Amino acid sequence: MENTLRALCTECGRNLKAGIKCEHCERWYQYSCGIVKVQTAERENWCCDKCRSEKVRVLQDKLQNALRQINELNVRNRELETKLQMADLGRRNQPLKFKT
Repeated sequence: MENTLRALCTECGRNLKAGIKCEHCERWYQYSCGIVKVQTAERENWCCDKCRSEKVRVLQDKLQNALRQINELNVRNRELETKLQMADLGRRNQPLKFKT
């Protein structure tokens, strides 16, 4: 009796003859379905369209969060610069004190 693992293609549901596994969801896709491009299949790390879309969404969320943090830091920086300028003006307007 032969021990062979039979996998089904996630895209078409047929028995997998030759294909590639998504590195994230670990689903198998066969090359003949057209979802896997030959050039892409030659790479070691391959993601299916669903996982690639999710990765893009996660990266976009991280980018938006980073941009929001940058904006908050810029606002805080301007506030601190204004306070520093006001403190500097206050020191300039005080009369000089000399030790006698």
